[in-house]
Amino acid sequence: MNQGSLYSAAAGVVDVILIELERRGDLSAEAWYLLDAIFRGASHGRTVFIDGDELKIDDYCRNRIIGTLSLIEDAATGAMGEEFRGIVFLLGGMAEFCPIVSEILEREVVASTGERKIIAESGLSEALELIKESS
Repeated sequence: MNQGSLYSAAAGVVDVILIELERRGDLSAEAWYLLDAIFRGASHGRTVFIDGDELKIDDYCRNRIIGTLSLIEDAATGAMGEEFRGIVFLLGGMAEFCPIVSEILEREVVASTGERKIIAESGLSEALELIKESS
Protein backbone atom coordinates (compact mmCIF):
# COMPACT_ATOMS: atom_id res chain seq x y z
CA MET A 1 0.00 0.00 0.00
CA ASN A 2 1.24 3.45 -0.89
CA GLN A 3 -0.69 6.61 0.08
CA GLY A 4 -4.01 4.79 0.04
CA SER A 5 -3.32 2.83 -3.16
CA LEU A 6 -3.61 -0.92 -2.74
CA TYR A 7 -1.36 -3.40 -4.51
CA SER A 8 -1.67 -7.17 -4.75
CA ALA A 9 0.29 -7.74 -1.52
CA ALA A 10 -2.59 -6.17 0.43
CA ALA A 11 -4.73 -9.25 -0.19
CA GLY A 12 -2.10 -11.53 1.33
CA VAL A 13 -1.55 -9.19 4.27
CA VAL A 14 -5.28 -9.15 5.04
CA ASP A 15 -5.41 -12.94 4.86
CA VAL A 16 -2.47 -13.34 7.26
CA ILE A 17 -3.84 -10.80 9.75
CA LEU A 18 -7.33 -12.32 9.71
CA ILE A 19 -5.95 -15.83 10.18
CA GLU A 20 -4.12 -14.50 13.24
CA LEU A 21 -7.35 -12.90 14.50
CA GLU A 22 -9.17 -16.20 14.08
CA ARG A 23 -6.38 -18.05 15.89
CA ARG A 24 -5.82 -15.64 18.79
CA GLY A 25 -9.04 -13.64 19.07
CA ASP A 26 -7.13 -10.38 19.26
CA LEU A 27 -4.53 -8.32 17.41
CA SER A 28 -2.00 -5.62 18.15
CA ALA A 29 -3.01 -2.00 17.68
CA GLU A 30 -0.72 -1.84 14.65
CA ALA A 31 -2.56 -4.72 12.98
CA TRP A 32 -5.92 -3.02 13.55
CA TYR A 33 -4.62 0.23 12.05
CA LEU A 34 -3.20 -1.65 9.07
CA LEU A 35 -6.55 -3.36 8.47
CA ASP A 36 -8.20 0.05 8.62
CA ALA A 37 -5.76 1.55 6.11
CA ILE A 38 -6.30 -1.36 3.75
CA PHE A 39 -10.09 -1.23 4.18
CA ARG A 40 -10.10 2.48 3.29
CA GLY A 41 -7.64 2.03 0.41
CA ALA A 42 -8.39 1.89 -3.30
CA SER A 43 -6.99 -0.46 -5.91
CA HIS A 44 -7.67 1.88 -8.86
CA GLY A 45 -8.60 -1.10 -11.02
CA ARG A 46 -5.72 -3.32 -9.88
CA THR A 47 -6.68 -6.94 -9.51
CA VAL A 48 -5.47 -10.05 -7.78
CA PHE A 49 -6.05 -13.70 -8.63
CA ILE A 50 -7.59 -15.68 -5.77
CA ASP A 51 -8.44 -19.33 -6.37
CA GLY A 52 -8.42 -18.73 -10.12
CA ASP A 53 -10.75 -15.72 -9.97
CA GLU A 54 -9.62 -12.20 -10.88
CA LEU A 55 -10.87 -9.77 -8.23
CA LYS A 56 -10.38 -6.08 -7.56
CA ILE A 57 -7.96 -5.84 -4.67
CA ASP A 58 -10.06 -3.38 -2.67
CA ASP A 59 -13.21 -5.48 -3.08
CA TYR A 60 -11.39 -8.63 -1.98
CA CYS A 61 -9.84 -6.97 1.08
CA ARG A 62 -13.06 -5.26 2.17
CA ASN A 63 -15.11 -8.41 1.77
CA ARG A 64 -12.59 -10.47 3.76
CA ILE A 65 -12.59 -7.93 6.59
CA ILE A 66 -16.40 -7.62 6.60
CA GLY A 67 -16.57 -11.41 6.66
CA THR A 68 -14.86 -11.42 10.05
CA LEU A 69 -17.14 -8.82 11.63
CA SER A 70 -18.22 -11.17 14.42
CA LEU A 71 -14.55 -11.79 15.32
CA ILE A 72 -13.88 -8.05 15.25
CA GLU A 73 -16.84 -7.46 17.56
CA ASP A 74 -15.62 -10.18 19.94
CA ALA A 75 -12.13 -8.66 19.96
CA ALA A 76 -13.58 -5.21 20.74
CA THR A 77 -15.29 -6.56 23.84
CA GLY A 78 -12.00 -7.56 25.43
CA ALA A 79 -9.73 -4.89 23.94
CA MET A 80 -8.19 -2.09 25.95
CA GLY A 81 -6.26 1.08 25.21
CA GLU A 82 -4.72 1.49 21.78
CA GLU A 83 -6.02 -1.88 20.58
CA PHE A 84 -9.59 -0.76 21.29
CA ARG A 85 -8.92 2.55 19.53
CA GLY A 86 -7.66 0.66 16.47
CA ILE A 87 -10.74 -1.57 16.38
CA VAL A 88 -13.08 1.41 16.71
CA PHE A 89 -11.20 3.28 13.98
CA LEU A 90 -11.64 0.26 11.69
CA LEU A 91 -15.33 -0.15 12.56
CA GLY A 92 -16.05 3.53 12.03
CA GLY A 93 -14.50 3.39 8.56
CA MET A 94 -16.39 0.25 7.63
CA ALA A 95 -19.82 1.86 7.98
CA GLU A 96 -20.07 3.04 4.37
CA PHE A 97 -19.88 -0.58 3.18
CA CYS A 98 -21.34 -2.30 6.24
CA PRO A 99 -23.82 -0.05 8.10
CA ILE A 100 -24.43 -2.68 10.78
CA VAL A 101 -21.15 -1.66 12.43
CA SER A 102 -23.04 1.30 13.88
CA GLU A 103 -24.97 -1.16 16.07
CA ILE A 104 -21.71 -2.63 17.38
CA LEU A 105 -20.41 0.85 18.15
CA GLU A 106 -23.71 1.84 19.81
CA ARG A 107 -23.42 -1.17 22.12
CA GLU A 108 -19.85 -0.16 22.95
CA VAL A 109 -20.96 3.39 23.78
CA VAL A 110 -23.68 2.11 26.12
CA ALA A 111 -21.40 -0.44 27.82
CA SER A 112 -18.36 1.80 28.19
CA THR A 113 -17.21 4.51 30.55
CA GLY A 114 -14.42 7.06 30.62
CA GLU A 115 -11.87 7.11 27.80
CA ARG A 116 -13.31 3.94 26.28
CA LYS A 117 -16.72 5.60 25.95
CA ILE A 118 -15.16 8.68 24.31
CA ILE A 119 -13.36 6.47 21.79
CA ALA A 120 -16.55 4.51 21.04
CA GLU A 121 -18.57 7.72 20.64
CA SER A 122 -16.00 9.05 18.18
CA GLY A 123 -16.17 5.85 16.13
CA LEU A 124 -19.97 5.89 16.18
CA SER A 125 -20.02 9.52 15.04
CA GLU A 126 -17.78 8.67 12.08
CA ALA A 127 -19.87 5.61 11.22
CA LEU A 128 -23.12 7.56 11.26
CA GLU A 129 -21.60 10.29 9.07
CA LEU A 130 -20.38 7.74 6.52
CA ILE A 131 -23.78 6.04 6.47
CA LYS A 132 -25.50 9.40 5.94
CA GLU A 133 -23.10 10.32 3.11
CA SER A 134 -23.54 6.99 1.33
CA SER A 135 -27.36 7.10 1.31
